[in-house]
Amino acid sequence: MFYRFKKNKNMTSLSIVEQCALYIKNCIYRKVTLQSISNYLGYSPSTISHKFKREYNMSIKSYINSQKIEAAKHMLATNALSPSEIANSLHFSNQSYFNYVFKNLVGISPTEYRNQIH
Repeated sequence: MFYRFKKNKNMTSLSIVEQCALYIKNCIYRKVTLQSISNYLGYSPSTISHKFKREYNMSIKSYINSQKIEAAKHMLATNALSPSEIANSLHFSNQSYFNYVFKNLVGISPTEYRNQIH
């Protein structure tokens, strides 16, 4: 589901927004920010932000968080890392924020999610 990639000529056939989404998905275990996306793609943060919001109807930060939570769900289902370790590996600022975002998007806490699937 989450693959490493290098920028190549195939990336250039994608729209700015598609390139942005692909970068986020493939770099989810790094600290991903609008500035890091801008630096990588070579477009201004404002251009990326406006185009992304127009096409996805959400902010880049919201999209990053949704992708992080998808990765967290996978990690909760497939390994023994604690929610705290998962929060750290996905570069959440702290476990409380991770729990907040997870519950907001999934409807239950990371621990409850793990208990439901096991």
